Amino acid sequence: MFSNRFFTKIGAPGVLITIVGISFLILGLLIMIFPKLLAWLVSGFLIFDGIILLGLGLKTKRIEKKYQNFNNQNFEPF
Repeated sequence: MFSNRFFTKIGAPGVLITIVGISFLILGLLIMIFPKLLAWLVSGFLIFDGIILLGLGLKTKRIEKKYQNFNNQNFEPF
């Protein structure tokens, strides 16, 4: 099935949600410990999550392009 192969290539969405959730927890704890560094902590968090999402988006785009190329081929049964 395409969706199974797709998720094994890019990683399950649960993995992405877990990474973002853990980074939220770490950010919250760091803000509680170091409230004066709020701007630096938030900007670092946004950069970190932006890189993760950008990488996932690029992987998804590559897989989508491969899938479209595969579907565009004309297969003749005989």
